[in-house]
Order: sequence, then structure tokens, then C-alpha cells
Amino acid sequence: MRKQYLFLIPAIVATMTATTVTKAGAVSEEVTAAVPAVTSTIDVSRTMWNGVQTVEGWSGAQQFTASACADIKAGDRIVVTCTEALSTTQSQVDLRNGAGWANFTPPLNINITGETFPYDAVFTITEEVAGLIHANGMVVTGKDFTFTRVAHVTTIETSDPSEKGDWARTVWEGEEAISWVSGSNNSVLITNATLGSLKSGDVVRVYYTGMKPGAVGRILANWTALTSLTNSTLTGSRYYEYTLTDEWVEQIAASTGLRVSGNNYTATKVEIIDPARKYLVQGEIDMQDIRAWESGEQSKVTVSLANLESVDVETVVEVDIDHDSYGDYATENRTVTLAAGGTATLDVPFSLEPGFYNLNVYVNGDNICSKVIGCRPTEVVSAPDDNLEEIKAYWDNELDILAGIPVDAELTLIESASTANRNVYLVRMKSTPDTYGGEPVEIRGFYAEPVAEGKYPALIQYQGTDGGASEIKPIGGDDNIGWCELVLSTRGQMLNNRAPENCEWGWLDPAYTRKSNGSIDYYAHGFGDTERHYYRGGNVDCIRAIDFMESRDKVHKDNIFAVGGSQGGSFVYVAAALGSGRIRAAAPSITGHSDFRDCVRIVSWPGNVFASCQAELGMTDDDMWHFLSFYDVRNLAPMVNCPVITSFSLQDRTDPPHINVAPFNNIDRSGLTEDDLQYVVNPFLGHGTASDWKSRYMAFFEKYRTDIEPFDPTTPVIVAWEGSEPICWNQGPENNYVSVPATRFRNVTAGSRLRICLTDLALGAQGHVCQGNWSDLPDAAEYIPLTGGSYEYEITEAMLGRLQANGLVVTGIGYTLTRVEIVNPANLPDVTASVMESSVDVWDNGKTPAVCISLTGNGDRDSEVDLSLGLRTDDYRALPSMTRTVTVPAGTTVEARFDVEGLDPGFYHAVVTANHSELSDFNFGYDPEGIVSAPDMADDFDRFWENALAELAEIPMDAELTLIPEKSTKARNIYLVEMKSISDNGVAGSDGPVVIRGYYAEPVSDGKYPALITYQGYDSDSSVAPWCPGGDDRPGYVEFILSTRGQMLNNRAPYENPYGDWFMSGFGSEQSFYYRGAYMDAVRAIDFVASRDKTDGDNIFAQGQSQGGALTIAAAALGDGRLKAIAPSIPFMGDFPDYFRVGNWPSYNALARQEELGLTDGEMYRFLSYFDTKNLATLISCPVKTAIGLQDDVCPPHTNIAPYNNFGSSVKELTFNPMLKHQTHAAWDREFMEFFGRNYTSTLNEEVFVSGGEAFTEIYTLSGTRVYAGPENGAPRLNAGIYVFKTEGTARKVCVR
Repeated sequence: MRKQYLFLIPAIVATMTATTVTKAGAVSEEVTAAVPAVTSTIDVSRTMWNGVQTVEGWSGAQQFTASACADIKAGDRIVVTCTEALSTTQSQVDLRNGAGWANFTPPLNINITGETFPYDAVFTITEEVAGLIHANGMVVTGKDFTFTRVAHVTTIETSDPSEKGDWARTVWEGEEAISWVSGSNNSVLITNATLGSLKSGDVVRVYYTGMKPGAVGRILANWTALTSLTNSTLTGSRYYEYTLTDEWVEQIAASTGLRVSGNNYTATKVEIIDPARKYLVQGEIDMQDIRAWESGEQSKVTVSLANLESVDVETVVEVDIDHDSYGDYATENRTVTLAAGGTATLDVPFSLEPGFYNLNVYVNGDNICSKVIGCRPTEVVSAPDDNLEEIKAYWDNELDILAGIPVDAELTLIESASTANRNVYLVRMKSTPDTYGGEPVEIRGFYAEPVAEGKYPALIQYQGTDGGASEIKPIGGDDNIGWCELVLSTRGQMLNNRAPENCEWGWLDPAYTRKSNGSIDYYAHGFGDTERHYYRGGNVDCIRAIDFMESRDKVHKDNIFAVGGSQGGSFVYVAAALGSGRIRAAAPSITGHSDFRDCVRIVSWPGNVFASCQAELGMTDDDMWHFLSFYDVRNLAPMVNCPVITSFSLQDRTDPPHINVAPFNNIDRSGLTEDDLQYVVNPFLGHGTASDWKSRYMAFFEKYRTDIEPFDPTTPVIVAWEGSEPICWNQGPENNYVSVPATRFRNVTAGSRLRICLTDLALGAQGHVCQGNWSDLPDAAEYIPLTGGSYEYEITEAMLGRLQANGLVVTGIGYTLTRVEIVNPANLPDVTASVMESSVDVWDNGKTPAVCISLTGNGDRDSEVDLSLGLRTDDYRALPSMTRTVTVPAGTTVEARFDVEGLDPGFYHAVVTANHSELSDFNFGYDPEGIVSAPDMADDFDRFWENALAELAEIPMDAELTLIPEKSTKARNIYLVEMKSISDNGVAGSDGPVVIRGYYAEPVSDGKYPALITYQGYDSDSSVAPWCPGGDDRPGYVEFILSTRGQMLNNRAPYENPYGDWFMSGFGSEQSFYYRGAYMDAVRAIDFVASRDKTDGDNIFAQGQSQGGALTIAAAALGDGRLKAIAPSIPFMGDFPDYFRVGNWPSYNALARQEELGLTDGEMYRFLSYFDTKNLATLISCPVKTAIGLQDDVCPPHTNIAPYNNFGSSVKELTFNPMLKHQTHAAWDREFMEFFGRNYTSTLNEEVFVSGGEAFTEIYTLSGTRVYAGPENGAPRLNAGIYVFKTEGTARKVCVR
């Protein structure tokens, strides 16, 4: 593990079987090494959550409520233990604000890609972050990783154990019912004389019993409120407490004493606790025990203890279990003596009946856990009331009234929310009157409908209770593509409860005008009157929403689904129960308005509203419960008979779990299977749902859709989507993608291929797929550079599960999507197909390019194979495609041929498809020497370079040579060379000459030797050592390998590259551009070589690849004719106007800088013309040999042929490598050296060698090829020519005639 904290206590899961009795359970002790000497501080870790949470893409999280984070303070750490990174590029852990999951400022995120696991991601909390967490809670989320624990680590002070003990003193004890309700007001005053001395840091702990729903506690300085103190909401623990501040101590001392106040509890004892005197014993529970236990599971709590003291400590563990309505259920006590520095793990099993319980765990009196747990939720009985027939008749009458009111829907397009996928509308419609015989009520909502013609499934979203102040925004046009969608505002809420000046789509329903304090309780509206009660009309509005959906032409009426949370959850049950079977499946969550009789015993609201209304109206209990029975969805659930998935949260104090399961357990199960009724339990959430709730219920709905015919799994190809959609992931109006619903993958099997077919490729096109919820798709996370007519993936088991749950999004940039195919290889013709190598070639003028495919029938039947050839130019202009069907006889091989006629000189890209699989995509050429790349040099091109050369001439070379003994041999000495070149004009921070370096090899023997200068490629990997020639490599040559400024030797310790990206350095200014200096470095290399005594100045040659090829061309063009012959290969820097149309790099960076600088195309290409090799080539007349990779995507062949066609040389040789990318063939070195040998001019008096005579050890050609290995091989047999004869310590040139 990457980082650990002292006394980090693991959460240990264990299981023991026992009944709920008061006997002590088993205690296992593990004594560790003694605690080191007492220090001033110690780190203590508290587990906030443990389990297994996977974050796929950006989906998945653990949420922590504000109350769970109450003790987090500035300087503390939140530690997330990660066990796996799911992405090789970006696995990231985020800690975020619980409010809207917003990032903190600055964002708290840690990239864990490439780490060793398990790995602890540690977030240090600032004062500002602590305040936000206290207010809103926090969320642990991120991208593509798995985590198993979230811990809160804090640093506490330690003290001498001998000074500890007697940490609590009782200052009051009794039994007082605490209330602040007028008429029963009661509190407890503890005088200062009784309190005794108080100090900052002391804790006031108030014990209580008899808690009622809505109970709160607080302390005061007599009747004066303590500064900034907030009420404590009581949740079932045996006490509440406050830590005194200096100000509070002063306020209490200035009054008559400490007053214990609040409401709805009975105070029994008040203690003053000195934390410094408490023994440091840490206790944690296993968070896996906070759950809803199912049948067959042993309910328990595991408590881990650690003694942080240097003495033994007797420790008492108490486990209290109360009903969710706060009645006592069971208590378990354990006592264990913890050795100094020792640990212990206690399993405390207990037996539970179906229901929900408050679990409180205490260690030495301190509460370490106060959570709700559950047992067998589906067995909790909340029987419907006995007046179901009356309830049904009441709602039947209401539905009859609604049926007589036309929908009268008015739709207003909201252009700002509409997209190419869906139009979004404000909808206004009529619903049932507020009272019998009244006028219909107008209700509103947002409605989204796909733009394309067709029938679509429909989703109705019912909303939670309106607080009156939330901002209202329309549905997104791209939110649920492929669905009609209605977000309903019931009467008096949301859109019907906003002044138009605050919400452009809102209005204020006069019947529900907000009170002056901004609040109204919809429960109270018309309470006691079944004609006027709010939820009579509100529930009927939910049915009107279904009527509206059925009225829309694009809605598939058998596929209407409903979802909602809180009040919206109850509305979902209403729609499913009273909607006449029109809801196909439903997803209520954190449901309210249910099991009112039990609800009022568990939480305060809405019971407090009921009690107030009951008292005001003088209703009896029976009258009140009878009235509420009509609106209790527990009583409507027996009329629900569609599939339902629900979600509820154990720690929900608004709509607690008990009232969530009440309607779910009362659903009519006749005709439904176990899979048709599903529930999701959120162990740690309050009144909210988990981050994956939407993906869960949408996947559930997909299972029940009937609007899509299932695919035939026996067909070879399933077309999941077809059309013509430009794909672009840029933000804004061009942010286009395609969604494929999960239903399309219903009958797909693992092993099939997901094939994305495309056309209209643009430069830099990339393809990508992800899940319908935008999470990464397993085994398909990469972004694919596109060159062909499709990209595809093998569908793995993991991928298939996500596709069937969430569907698919096809995204990327720079192409048009035409089809999404699912190809089943098992159903394809059994034919082996391949593109023949002869297809990949360069054809001369007058010859017809031919693409040939070999097809072999492997089965025992003839097969029909569909072939296609897609064509485009190298600058991405599409040409007409060609198709044909070929019959392949069983057991034979046939050849299919596409002749490509009517081409202009140029390079082309072919994409060959057979059997719904892309065989190959490749470049081919036609008449490349007929391609015209006209020079476009600026009008001062010659003067520009004359000035640069004049400036170079003014700078003394000052070459310094340092012998490298370990590289030198008897044939050649190797040196490091340092010399001066032209200034950067301040680009790299200096206006003076630039020092450049290189390796120089020189024969040891006296004489004159031909010279070879090598110019190097782009220094893209500074971890690679620059190439240094060997002493014996080319014994007959002087050789210099140049490192241009900022690259190679000038970019290795102790030297650094001051330019950044060389091509972008000084971009836009010809005087400051990197290559002005680099080209002069290339000329300075000639200066240096020509200055050496052993150089034959009439025979200086140069070669280089890629950037080195461009430097070779520049040196020949600007080097005053001193190069005898050159061999630039796969050269960079050619024909920029076309280069930027055919190559991704450096065009992407250059075009971005162009925009940044505000350059026009004309201005940019004029600047680049000074450095364009097609222009420099016109100055060259020496012999040239070049090599081009036909498949080169770095320096594409067009950029290579441009300078070649412009060379003024009478001797030119060109080699195409059809299969190679940005590289040369293996024989290239030998070939260009032979070319140099053929163009060698002898100015020396060579010795004439006649057969026989002196025995020589080795003989080499001038290209460095050894042709004689010694006398043991007999006499040398040599053709006429010039050779290097080498003996011990001697090498000389000899002319053989």
C-alpha cells in the first residue's frame, strides 16, 4: 500500500450465529508490538465506508451526508483506498462537494494511472473545503477505478496515561420532559455553582430517553443563545453533546448557568467531559454491516478496537438496537481488556424480525455508530386499510370527471433547449377542477420529442415536492435521445408556482399562492375535505400526463414508462394504479405519501402538519386516518400490476425506508415474476438516490419495451442504426453523436463484432464509442485514429452487459456515420479473403491501377461474397466507391479485381471490404512524377537566405574537438565537436551565437578522404542516446553527425532544449522561426567538414531521414554547391499548403497557432514558404537519391514527391517502399553509399593495385562494404574501382584498374 497511517484499523468482516440475548459474544484479541514512546500527536483513522465501488467512466460514487462529515476539520485527510485502475490513460479519484457534485476550488483530484495497488489517494482538507463539506456533505467519485474504503484521518494530541481517568463528572441527573411548545414549556437550568469550572474544549453531554419524531436538543447560557450554536437533531443515540468554545464558556459564566432546552425528549443526565483525560481507544464498525439483511443472512455488527495507550485499558462495547419508531428492541454488552497497543475484534450477532432499526454502538460510552439497518424488507407488512373498495370508488369518480375534460394541450417550442435530436416544448394542458363543478385547472410541463419521424417510447417524470425557490430549466434536447419525455409540474408546483419574471415559462396558480414566508404545505391544503384536498387534484394531474402522452402521434402508446422520486415516487404509484394499465413499467424512488400511520411514529413531517390540521378541525383520530387513507399510496399499490423497480435509502429521515417498502410490498403480484419487481437499497444515503439510479431504471425499462422487433440472431449482420450523421465532439451546435438504445443489443452474443461504418473522413478523424450514459465501454475505451471506412470492436462479455444495460453512444470527430452493424462471424460465408500485395504499388502514367482480392472458399458450399472498394484522395476528397458480388466455389481460390481508371497524378487511399469486414486500407500512387507542386516562395526568398548566410559567415566557427577514446579505433578517431552558429534573434533567451554539437569521425592515416554528413530526425525521445559513429564503421570516410540547436546532443544533460516544440518555436515569424537557425546549422556542418585537413572538399556528401531529410535539402540548397550528392529520405517540411491537408502533424499545432496569431492562410503559407523544401529544391543541381514510404502518415508521400519533382538535378533516383510507413528499407544505407560512390570524383593520386603483392587485412568499398576479409580467404578478386585497403594501423585508398 502506497501510504499508511499510524494505528490504521482495518474493517474486518466476520460472521457468528447467535440469537439476540444479553450473553457476551466471542472476543478475539491480537496483541501487537508495544506502542512507541509517547509523542505529542498521533494520527487516528476512522472508516467512513468500506465495500467495493467501481467507477466506470465518470459514473459511480459514494456519497456522504453532511451529518456523516460533521467531525471533519481543516488539516484532516480523506483517504480513498483504490484497488484497481480501469484505464491505461486516465484513472482519476475526485473528492467533490455534495451539492451538485461540483468540484471544489481548486479541484481535488488525483490521477492514479500507473500506480501500484492498493493505493491510497490522500486529500488534505482546507478550511474552505471543510465548511462546504459540513454544509453539503461530500462525494467520492472520478473516472475508471475501483475503491474499497474511504477513511477520515485526523491528528490528535496525546498525553501521559498517568494523568487520565475520571474524565466525566455528572452535574445533573433526573427525568425532565423537555419541550419548547407553548403550554408545556420545560427545560433544565444547571447553576454555575453546580457546573463548577468550565474550559474551552470541555464537552457538555446531555443524555435522554423518550425521544419523539422531530426531537431537537440545545444548550443555552440561561436564556441567552450561545453564539453560532445550532440545534442538535436527535436520531436515537442516547445523548447529544457540544464542545465548548472560549466564547461559550464566557457566555455561560456571565449568566446564571447552563440551560438544557429543546423539544420532544426527556433529559436524564448531564455530564461535563474532559477529552484530555479519556483513554485513547479507537472503535470502528464494519460498514458492510450497515445494510438491509436478507433471508438466510446472519445480522450482526463487527467492532474493531485499538488501544492507542501505553497501558492496558478495560473497554466496554455496547450495542443498542431500537425499532425505527424508537422503541427498545435489544441491547448487547461486551467487555474486553485491551493490552497496551493491542487490538481486538468483536463479532456481535443479533436476531432481527422484518423491519428497520436504529443501530447505536458505543465504546466506553462514546457513540461510534448511529445508523439505520434493515431486515428482510419485502417481508415488512404494511397492510392496506380496510376501505379499499371505497377508495377505488372515490378515484373512479375522479377519473370519470377527468375524462370529461379535454386535454387541450398547447405546445410552445423552446428553441434554446431544442437540438437536432429532439424538439423541446413548454406544454400547457387542462386538468380536473380544484372543486367539483369548478373550472378546469391549467397545468404545465416540459415535453421533448424526437425530430425524426417514427414511434418512440415515452417517459413521464413526476417531481418531488416544490420548495418554491429552485431554478427550473427545460429538458435537454440531447438528454434521452430516442424517447418522448414529459416532466410534469402538478398544479401549484414548479412551473405552476413561479412568477413569470423569475421563470419565463412559469405562472402563479392563484389557488396555491405562496404564503408570505415563502412556504406552503400541500398536505395542509384542503386537509380533511376529499373534494378540496390538494392531492385529489395533484394525483389526477398525474393521470392527465398519461392522457397527454397518448395524444402525441410520435408516442408508442404501449411503451409509456413512469419515474419519480419523493413526492414524485408516490405520483408514480398513482399513475401505475389509476392509469388504466397504460404504464408499461414504473420506477418510484425514496417514495413519500405512504403508510401515514407508521410514518408519523418515525419522522416529524408530515405528522406535524397532520396534528396541526387535526387540532384546528377538531377531527378524531379515526376521522383523520380515514381521510388520509384515500391519498396513502400504500392503499393504491394493490391496483398496480406492472413491473416496478424502486430505490430507497436506509438513512432517509424524510421518507424513511419503512414507508418506501409499504407500497412496494402491496403491489398486485399476480401475473408478475420475481424479476418484474426489483428494489435497490442505498445503505448510507439520506433522502437521495445513488449516482447509477438512472442507468438502472432505464435498463429496467428497456427490458419491457415492445416497440422494437428483436433481431434474428441467425442473420450475419444486424443493422442497429443507419443514416447519415456528421460526428463531431466539439462543444456547441456541432456537438453531434448518435445514440443506439440498449434494446438493439437484446439478442446479441459475445464474440460478435461491433462495426462502425463511416464516410467523409476529415484530417485528424477519430472514432470512439461509450455507453449510453457516457461511461466508458469496457474493452473499448481507446480513441481510434481513422483512415479507413470503418472501425470495429469484438464484443466481449463485459462489453455486452453494458450495451444491454445502457445502450451505445457513437462519438468522435471528423467523419460521417452511416451504419452501426453487429456482425456475427459464425453466420458469415466461410471464405478467407485478403488483398493481394500487388495492389499496394505506384503505377506509372498510362498504366491502370488494379486492386486484387484473393478469395478462398473453406466450406463445402459455394459462397456469395460482397466486396467493396472505397476510394479517396490523400487530401480526403471522396471518390466514387466500387462494389461487386463474387461467387466463390467451395474449396477453390478465385481472384476478384477492381480496375481504377481515370485518375489524375497523385496519391490515393483505398479501403477494401469483404464479408462485412474491412480487409485493408492503404495508399497507392498514380504517376507521382506528374504531380505538380509549384514553387510559392516569397518575393524576398533569395534575399532572406542571403542575409542569413551573410550573418552566419560573420560568426567564427570556433570549433572545439574533444577526443572520445572509448569510441575511437585504429582506423578512425571519434570526437565531440562544439562550434558556433547563427543567433536565435532572442527566441531562446539570447541574441548571441548558438553553440551546436556533433560527433566527428576522422581516419587516423594521413590523406584526403570523402566526407559524409548525416542530418538527424526530430528528437522526439530525449531518453534515447544520440547516435555516435563507430571507429570502424566507414574507415574510408570523414563523417560528421550534426545535432541541430536544441536537439540530440544539445538536448541531453547537462544541456537543455530551450525551444519547446521545435516546429512551433517562433512560428509565424521567419526571422524567429526555429528552422531559420536549424537550416544555418546544416550549412555550418558543411563549413566544419570542409575546414578539416583530411576532407576531400570535392567529395562531400550528405544524407538524412525525416527532419534530417529536410536539413539535407536545405544544406544542398544553401551550401554554396559544396555538396557533391545528397540522399534525403522520407523528408519533412515539404509543400506546406498540401501537407496541412494530408497530414495530422504538424498541421494540428500549426493551425491552432495560426488562429491564435490571427494569421490569414496567405500570411501563414508565405511565412512557411521560406522553409518549404519544394522551394529549396529548385536551388539544387547535384545528384539526388531519395526514398519514400508509400504508407507514411508522418511525412506523407505527397510531401516527399514535392521537392523531388522540383530538384534541378540531372541525376535523380527515386525508390518507393509500398508497404512502409515513416521508415526506409533495410538496404537504404548500402544503396545511398553506392550512389555516392558512383558520383565520387577522384582528385587524389591513388596507388594502383595489381593482382598479387602485399597481403592486406581487409578491403572496403567507398560505401563501407567489406569485400575482402584477409589472406586466409585467398587473393582478393576486385572489379575496377576505388577501394580502401586496411592493414594493421594503416588505411589508404587504392585505385584498381
